[in-house]
Amino acid sequence: MANNDRTLAWLHLNDRKIDDSSMGALVDALAQNTSLATLNLGYNQIGDRGAEALAGALERNTSLTTLGLSGSKVGFKVRTAIDASLVRNRQAAHTESKTEFQRAYQAAHAECKTLLQRVHLAAHTKSQSLYQSGQQFAVRGKCKLAEEHFREALRLSGKAKKRSLIQAALDQLVQRPTAVPRVSPQGEATRLESVSSNLPPRESISWPRSSFGRRHAWASMPRSEVSSKPRLTKLSKARWTMMRRWPRLICV
Repeated sequence: MANNDRTLAWLHLNDRKIDDSSMGALVDALAQNTSLATLNLGYNQIGDRGAEALAGALERNTSLTTLGLSGSKVGFKVRTAIDASLVRNRQAAHTESKTEFQRAYQAAHAECKTLLQRVHLAAHTKSQSLYQSGQQFAVRGKCKLAEEHFREALRLSGKAKKRSLIQAALDQLVQRPTAVPRVSPQGEATRLESVSSNLPPRESISWPRSSFGRRHAWASMPRSEVSSKPRLTKLSKARWTMMRRWPRLICV
């Protein structure tokens, strides 16, 4: 206690036969100490004289918040003075703890704010880099890569001012016209009719040879003269089906 050891926070001296005459060294050490928080002197031979010396030491001590005097013959008046000093130390410790907490909170808040600013700056830089690379891919015609870069840049942009530019570039890329126009079923049917109307008559069609190198006699016959299907291979069966369904398109 006299050396003011910072690691000494609790000291228990129960039933050590301490009396009023041996309180001098303890009182002097307690008056100089600034780290001890709990001191237990229960079941010792401490009277009013030793308790008054403790009360005088507590007037200079600001760290002790708990003092145990169970089993000691200490009067009410001295106990009241000791309790008042302990209450004062508790309030001071609470105020100091609150102040330290506020300081630590402010320091942590400032550190978190600085860290968030760094993260936002890194995300903004990455977003701008992706936006520029997406523009380069769009100019080269690599629309898929450009769309991926724009979407990633939009995700990292957050609430940046250039978010609207990235969104506009992405919308323009998504709504681009396709390279091959789509043909509706109605338009396809019209195209087939126009192709079939320009074909020569069926009687003048010269049927090509099959993959087996022979000409099918039934292919050049009129439909009325074909009585039944001949024995066909897979290729000739497909040609027979096409001839029966689309007789004017078999030569395409």
